Amino acid sequence: MIDQYELKHPIARAGGSPSTLVEVTRRPRLKDLRLVAIQKDELAQNAKAIACITNLPPAAVEELDVDDFKALAALVGPLFSPQTEGSGESSGEAPDGS
Repeated sequence: MIDQYELKHPIARAGGSPSTLVEVTRRPRLKDLRLVAIQKDELAQNAKAIACITNLPPAAVEELDVDDFKALAALVGPLFSPQTEGSGESSGEAPDGS
């Protein structure tokens, strides 16, 4: 898993130098998945996903350049996609076939 992304277009931070490095600080939790799922559209879902698991607060996410936003969305988006092991499908049956 890539855990850092260097911004192509740094964003200003209050009282400090521009922020150039975004770090994925943790894996998503169930509560993060729920927060992302209730967003109205894909743009809002990506913004919420970035804010949930990186060192960027929501206000900073809103200030991202479009290129950086797309790159970060591509980085964290797959972490928010539920997957099943094996064939990628769930039969709903217990492993013993019952």
